[in-house]
Amino acid sequence: MKPEIIIQQGLKSANILLKNAQQRAAELDHLKGELVIIKDANGKTFKGFFRSVEFVILDNRITARYTVCHILECNGFMMPSEHTDEVYDAVDIRKTSYKNYRYNV
Repeated sequence: MKPEIIIQQGLKSANILLKNAQQRAAELDHLKGELVIIKDANGKTFKGFFRSVEFVILDNRITARYTVCHILECNGFMMPSEHTDEVYDAVDIRKTSYKNYRYNV
């Protein structure tokens, strides 16, 4: 097979992956600023305000990196912190509310 054909096929596959990633990011855009619970592939749970999703190359593959802001709570009020957690390979993202979420300092 000619190198040009191999390159064309690789670019076509990369464009399909990029399109799928952009579509997934657009689907998650409505969660920005919302209180969420994200569970990763290892079973670890992250709770906080959803900030963004980015697609990065990690271990020679494209993976999603979700950024979640920590929760600050004081006198019954809560807001997002500037400190963040980054979650890779999330398997579950759920929107939650303050009523069913408790944050212990």
